This record gives sequence, structure tokens and C-alpha cells, in this order.
Amino acid sequence: MRHMVAFLIGVGLFMLVVGGKFKQSDAEKLAAAARVAAEKIRGVMPPLAKLAGPVNALRSGIPTTADDRVRARLETDKLLAGQELTVTSDGATVKIRGVVPSAEHRRRAGELAGTTAGVEQVVNEIAVPE
Repeated sequence: MRHMVAFLIGVGLFMLVVGGKFKQSDAEKLAAAARVAAEKIRGVMPPLAKLAGPVNALRSGIPTTADDRVRARLETDKLLAGQELTVTSDGATVKIRGVVPSAEHRRRAGELAGTTAGVEQVVNEIAVPE
């Protein structure tokens, strides 16, 4: 609703400028109307602190190293969710360790690691109990 009011104020200002003959004396009226519109728009927008928090959280949560990217993919995969796997990297080589319940889990972890950006080689040391 508030966004609609701000939009209508903007449309009204546009019609005032375009629809009528604009005189120099109208500049003060237009400036006053623009200040009122700006205050109303600021009133419907969340404070900058509320916007900055989620943006900064996203920036800090972006994985930057190969092992962080692989770890993020393993943690968000439906098949591997909840599995305790250790991921380390040495440059573009990633080593995965842990114990998973089946060979399918082991294969999926290696596949995800191998297709991760920045990973050239995967050392899959995941154990599968017999």
C-alpha cells in the first residue's frame, strides 16, 4: 500500500511538470513536493542497517577456497546431508575423508567434489563399511 502511495506521488509530480506550463516560480512548489515525496518514500523503506546486515552475511558466507566450495556442496546435497566428511585442499587438489553408509554416497561425494569450480583433482578417501 505504501509503495502504491509513493508511486502515485511520483506520477503526480510527473504530470505537474509535463502537463502544465512550467514557470520558474513553480520550481519552489516542485521542490517542496519532491521533499514531501522523498520523506514518504524514506518512510516506507527499511533502515539501511536492516538492509546491510543480510547483504554482509551473504558476502561473508560465499566460499572462496576450493575446500570451502566442496564442503558447501557436500553439506547442501540431499543424499549427503548429515554425513560427517572432512575436506582439505592443497591448491586445486581436494581430499575428502569420512565414513558413509553406501558406495552410492561415496560416489556422489567424489562426483560433487570433481565438478566443483577450481578443483582439478580429487583424492577420495571415504570409507564404506561392509
